[in-house]
Amino acid sequence: MSGARRRAWQIGAVAGFVAIVVVVLVLVLNASTSVDLGELSVQSRQVEREFAGVPQRVFVLGGAGAPATLVEVADPQCPFCGQFARDTLPTVVRRYVRPGRLRVRLELLTTLGEDSVRIGRLAAAAALQRRGFELIELAYENQGDEGSRYATDAYLRRIASATPGLAAAKALRQMSSAAAQRVLDDASAAANRLGVKATPTFYVEQQGRAPVELHASAPTPEAFAAALRPFLRSH
Repeated sequence: MSGARRRAWQIGAVAGFVAIVVVVLVLVLNASTSVDLGELSVQSRQVEREFAGVPQRVFVLGGAGAPATLVEVADPQCPFCGQFARDTLPTVVRRYVRPGRLRVRLELLTTLGEDSVRIGRLAAAAALQRRGFELIELAYENQGDEGSRYATDAYLRRIASATPGLAAAKALRQMSSAAAQRVLDDASAAANRLGVKATPTFYVEQQGRAPVELHASAPTPEAFAAALRPFLRSH
């Protein structure tokens, strides 16, 4: 084999190898990862107990007469949002929302990619049935890695089917509806008004006062209790 032909063969072989590597990388990057949903039935019962009897209207949780509202700006893929939902929100609901001392309003953003969009749309559709908090709580209980494309059709169907009180088939159909999109658009507009730069961000709203950003020293029930105390002291 002549030197010229050998170099041409080597160049072609290298090019072919690079092409194979690129294809493999594309397949890996585009592949979805699965989330173990084996605990869904147990989590569904926990979520049902957590929110049972608490009024909901779209993404507002708690009675209209509560003197203060805790506003959470969150994204379905945000790991710290998931930590708050799993570790702290149940205590906030039990201590403050059920007794009528506090409402919680969730402004759900979908800024972290396609999984956020898909889960956000389903959560918004569930919120139209007053089951948005139950669904997003189950999604956070079964949160995959950011950008891993874990929010597959199968994942969404199982999360919807496990959500207590939700007409799952209807919610799945309404994911792409104008009404569900309006819930997300309203959340984005609210976050812009508040000047939110990251998730999660928390605010406290009280009638006649400007929203105050809430800074908890840690994402724990005790830290949130300490941060909320000045706003609830007189109630």
